[in-house]
Amino acid sequence: MNYEEFISVIEEQAGLTFEEAKTTARAVMCALAEVIPAGQAQAVRGYLPVELAQFLERCRLEPDALLDEHTFVGWLVSDLDMTGRRDKTIGGIDLMAVYGGEEAWRRCRIVFAVLKTCLDDAASATLVSGLPEWIGGRFLDA
Repeated sequence: MNYEEFISVIEEQAGLTFEEAKTTARAVMCALAEVIPAGQAQAVRGYLPVELAQFLERCRLEPDALLDEHTFVGWLVSDLDMTGRRDKTIGGIDLMAVYGGEEAWRRCRIVFAVLKTCLDDAASATLVSGLPEWIGGRFLDA
């Protein structure tokens, strides 16, 4: 699958513009680069369009063990176009942040699903073996 096809599938499945789909794909690849060891990234890059594979070139030998789901999804949340103000109710839950995280994971799941179509079973297993359990499960469920 070439880059334009990859982005077009995200665009269609997520209900985004082509530019929003490009931004989403980029954000997911940047987030993956933070959590995939370089060895697993190397095994996967050859299956991806070069425009996406380039983001995995910066993977470290060992990813930062302190990265968690919130840091991962932060790559996507930061690109969401959202406006609102703080919730001033007792308890102070920020409803915009909750919505942003849910939307970011929805988009991430779509990119994962498209990414999985690019990989054969061996490459997919290699990728999952290098991911922390909390993200590997989300990748498998996509």
